[in-house]
Amino acid sequence: MLIKPKILSTKTINPKIDKNRFDYFEHDFIQTKSLDFEFDYDYDFNIFSSQNAVESILKSKHLEKIKSKPCLCVGQKTKQLLQKHQFEVLEATNYAEHLTEIINQKYKTNSFAFFCGNLSLPTIPDYFTKKDIIFAKVLVYETIKTPKNFNQAFEALLFFSPSAVESFLEQNEITNELCFCIGHTTANALKNIDNKQIILAKMQSIEGVLEALNDYYS
Repeated sequence: MLIKPKILSTKTINPKIDKNRFDYFEHDFIQTKSLDFEFDYDYDFNIFSSQNAVESILKSKHLEKIKSKPCLCVGQKTKQLLQKHQFEVLEATNYAEHLTEIINQKYKTNSFAFFCGNLSLPTIPDYFTKKDIIFAKVLVYETIKTPKNFNQAFEALLFFSPSAVESFLEQNEITNELCFCIGHTTANALKNIDNKQIILAKMQSIEGVLEALNDYYS
């Protein structure tokens, strides 16, 4: 009998995985919760670094005011979600570091509202502070770690965010498992893992991670 590779996804992605090929497990190692917030800033542009931030804004009483300003964002999925809801998107990059480079070239005399979660990486705020750029950091959602001990070995682990990596490692260890990551930022959270175990998706999306998984086991 053919033994199927045992896979654990740190995010619920059913039914996107082929269970005929893999012995598949999944658990949401993080959850997000939209936060109520006040917003009375005068600014030039919005910045979104995740889809979760956009989802929170869509529920907000401040939606129309925020929507009236152009956006810069991180992630193609974030861009697509913004455009779906008629936000004007001027710039979109795959990584926050790349977005700060564009801001440095084209927008460093402007002011920004940065919508983010409580565990968002400090890349963009640190850049603004270093360059004395006027900005407001607005917490619009909370990321809650929901770790679970699986107490079994897997051949491969699927990671979609640094927070999920941290949550997984609270109750599990990584020994010889392959780690399929949505991008460099997520991979960087695997600080003590052999680089040979880390496989990056070509596209920063769930589909990209699954494509990398399928290509490896093809």
